[in-house]
Amino acid sequence: MFKIKKNDRDLDEVLKQLNMYTMQVALELEAIKNLGTKFDAMNKKLEDLEKRISDDVEEQTSSIPLTLKNRSAIKLIVERYGKITSSQLSKLIKLSRTRCNEYLVEMEKDGILVSKRDGRKKFYSLRR
Repeated sequence: MFKIKKNDRDLDEVLKQLNMYTMQVALELEAIKNLGTKFDAMNKKLEDLEKRISDDVEEQTSSIPLTLKNRSAIKLIVERYGKITSSQLSKLIKLSRTRCNEYLVEMEKDGILVSKRDGRKKFYSLRR
């Protein structure tokens, strides 16, 4: 840390050097504390931002209604084919099978379609 020269054995000089190093250490500790405080503030802001983004995404995805365009397209396809599975529909309208199944189930709940199982497959047709 500090060096005491052999010919500088004066006690006052040693105390001055110790005081100087003590002040330097104190200043460096204060700087480290300030960095820690700044880091904590930045971390808090990041957490708040992540929560806002998560809430926005959740709000947007939970409020997406079945679009009239997709609903009309599905209704026309079911009219044309008579009955259809979610897998068949997904190939025709180029959406995932899961998403097509969600549309079909929602339209069934709305009373537009009815479903009938045939083995492992579930066919949807228009309600008469």
